[in-house]
Amino acid sequence: MEIRHRLTLQFTLLVAMLLAAILSFNYYISSVFAKDSFLERLRERATIIANVHLESDKKNQNRFDLMDKKYNPGLPAEVVVIFDNKLKVRYSERNDSIHLDSSIVQKLRQLEGSSFEKNGRIYIGFPFEDDQGSFYVVATGVDLVGTSKLKNQLESMAVSFSFFLLFALLAGQFLSKKALEPIQSVISQVNAISASNLHERVKYKNDKDEIAQLSKTFNSMLARLEDSFASQLAFVSNASHELRNPLAAMIGQAEITLMKQRENGYYQEALETIYADALRLKQIVNSLLHLSQANSESAIQNHSPIRLDEMILDIIENLSKTKGYNQIEIHLPEENGEDLIIVGNSRLLEVAIANLIDNACKYSNNKPVKCTLEIALEKLSLIIQDQGLGMNSDDLKHCFEPFYRSNSVRSKEGFGIGMAVSCAIFKTHGVDMNIESEEGIGTTIKLEFNLVRLA
Repeated sequence: MEIRHRLTLQFTLLVAMLLAAILSFNYYISSVFAKDSFLERLRERATIIANVHLESDKKNQNRFDLMDKKYNPGLPAEVVVIFDNKLKVRYSERNDSIHLDSSIVQKLRQLEGSSFEKNGRIYIGFPFEDDQGSFYVVATGVDLVGTSKLKNQLESMAVSFSFFLLFALLAGQFLSKKALEPIQSVISQVNAISASNLHERVKYKNDKDEIAQLSKTFNSMLARLEDSFASQLAFVSNASHELRNPLAAMIGQAEITLMKQRENGYYQEALETIYADALRLKQIVNSLLHLSQANSESAIQNHSPIRLDEMILDIIENLSKTKGYNQIEIHLPEENGEDLIIVGNSRLLEVAIANLIDNACKYSNNKPVKCTLEIALEKLSLIIQDQGLGMNSDDLKHCFEPFYRSNSVRSKEGFGIGMAVSCAIFKTHGVDMNIESEEGIGTTIKLEFNLVRLA
């Protein structure tokens, strides 16, 4: 069921329940008032009849009966009976179909209100004191007028209920349609947005309602998707270019070598060129593999305790052996090694930290590179500081994009993917990375790891 129809149904049911409650209350009040009014009139009639017919003057009794029949026809199906203190009938208005005896008196005396209703007929009884003694008056009648009025009221209530229910249904349909029009507008706008026009945004009028919040959420999501699509396109384009270059060089070198018979020295030189291009291709593929692994489930699940100081020493030793870096200065805290424990995927973290130290050494022009490990509160900080080329503000904005390389470092060896890999790995491990850089002065990178206290 659509929300519009569900809202209409709920609104109609609510109005129906409220209307039924109000009408039922009014009908109840009317019925109570009608019954009380009839009881009061019946009591008055019985009191007048008792006063007249308990007198000793028969002429007055006969005169009252004649006047009563002529000018006051009485209540519908009225019967009045007067009992003495021995429950014998002293006076009775005869009605062959209605029989009032002492059992009725006993029942009325047991009731708190001294009245009851049976088969549409109301019975009332009350004691009556006279100079001739104590009596008990019983009267009964049928409230035809009150019953007729209540019946008419019930019919008018049914008609009113049906009319207002139909009105509530139509009003609910109209109001729900008006209320959901902004949502329909948002749906239409979102359906019109595709990969070709991700720059479009959802428009809204009221800036404070829930529809505006929904539209803002959609716009925020579209902005993230647009950035993601742009980054993906740039990544695919750059990755294709970087992979194509070494492959083209390898294929070209092989084709030239195979065009005719060569000397052994030429083959040796060609193989060395192909080998160098293959190593370059391997480095690109490995970097792409690390980038994909950084966001995988295995990177999150395969965590174990790591001595960060030992990892940094191993990285520096490995870089010194493979790339000949000897300008790295390391400063470790004096704390026990058990205070330098972090948790993570050791292989990926080693790749991420090695990328940062490698970049610092590569772009420092053999100037010292400092690696400092510090403990503050429950954080373990690694600060990598170089005195190299540095980056301007525009380079800082794009330094985490895959294959992005600043114009100032294009002459240096590299592919521009190391920082993106490191950033993805640190993000997966919940490591905060802050970069401060100034062109021509150097770059400082601060990593903050969560410490783990082993029991």
